[in-house]
Amino acid sequence: METAIVILSAVCVMLFVLCIVFLVMAVRYGKQLKELLPDEDSLAAEVEVKDGVRYTKEAATVDAAGVNVTHREGDVFLKRDKTYRAEKDGSLLPGAYTVLVAQGNAGSVKIRVGDRVREFMHGDRIVLGDGEEIAAVSADAILR
Repeated sequence: METAIVILSAVCVMLFVLCIVFLVMAVRYGKQLKELLPDEDSLAAEVEVKDGVRYTKEAATVDAAGVNVTHREGDVFLKRDKTYRAEKDGSLLPGAYTVLVAQGNAGSVKIRVGDRVREFMHGDRIVLGDGEEIAAVSADAILR
């Protein structure tokens, strides 16, 4: 009986040591993972469409070089001086978007929403209502 208790105690101690090692590794890996992930300020909206209205989740808009302008499914490309209308059943849905400057060396783009022109920086948010018109004035832009 004493042998079984000794073996069971040894197994319990080994399991306890393995749990400690696992926790230490998880903490170290978690710190390294946080360093690799983008911070909250560099995130743009992922898209989820419900009943013709655009809702957002998060996705990175900047990388190590500072700008990430890859075109993804669901992105809307605004050609310079072309007017687009946000409509529930159209290609540009009403909702929240993140403005991405399509020219790599430019950090901002002027966009007309309705009858007002405003300068947007790469990564700024914009909300379009149903029937609102939008046009890129100074350069091409992507709405994500």
